[in-house]
Amino acid sequence: MKVSLFLLLFVLSAKSLWAQDDPSIIIHDVNILYGGYGNHDNDISSAELLNLAPGAIDLLLEDTNSPYNYFNSFNGAYSFGAGIGLRFTSREFESLRSNPTLRLGLTYHNGSLLSYGESNTTTVRIDTLVSNQTGEEIYVDSVNTSILDAEYKTEQLRIDAAIIYRTSEEKKLTLFGGLGLTAGMTFNNQTEVYRSERSEIEDGNNLSTNFLFEVEKRIYTNETSFALSAYLPFGTEYRISKSHPMWSKMHLKFEMRPSLTFVDIPEYDSLTLSEFHGLFGIRYEVSSSQ
Repeated sequence: MKVSLFLLLFVLSAKSLWAQDDPSIIIHDVNILYGGYGNHDNDISSAELLNLAPGAIDLLLEDTNSPYNYFNSFNGAYSFGAGIGLRFTSREFESLRSNPTLRLGLTYHNGSLLSYGESNTTTVRIDTLVSNQTGEEIYVDSVNTSILDAEYKTEQLRIDAAIIYRTSEEKKLTLFGGLGLTAGMTFNNQTEVYRSERSEIEDGNNLSTNFLFEVEKRIYTNETSFALSAYLPFGTEYRISKSHPMWSKMHLKFEMRPSLTFVDIPEYDSLTLSEFHGLFGIRYEVSSSQ
């Protein structure tokens, strides 16, 4: 419902600007971008995990004296954005008529922000084999490994505003850069917890037989909240044609966005993340500011 409301307000605002008889601001172009971004998941403690997933207490590993590992992964996620580029035509904004463009739109993000992981391995000798020829002893061990892995996942819908400066737009290849801000809500937030048990038989020749593997997965719903970011968009655009009536208005683009993002997680705390986005898309000119 909230997503539909955002989209409706966006469409109505764009239509209002377009419908004015002598607008001081015109819709110059339409942008669509899709791509991925990455950040490092933040490790959390078992107590913090239980704040996010209270019912997972029975999944925590009991043998705390065994070796354990925390897994910190580089999170790859995707984002999608759509927006319009505005230009100023009023004489009082004469210096802004050709540059820059004010880009307004909506962006959607998803990904993992928090992670927890530990593993315990126990080895028990169950047999000793003796070679009839050499008398060599071969030990047979039962190796049991317990793994607990968890991650906090989120989806985000944000209002996106950016000032974009471009080099000469008459050329087929254009460079651009600017400054952007986003603000919006997080939703469908959840913590996924996995507990697995693996048993193997190993001999002295490092040969193993996996005879048991069990996995239990639980999903815990978390509260909706908000997210903010500041970013530096820059990249290249390529005009498909210089003479064709339609294709001359179409630009293929690649945009990079180093960004600093703030996300509030009610059951945990707030996070400040360094992210890098790589986006591909199109920009279509619908009018000229000249």
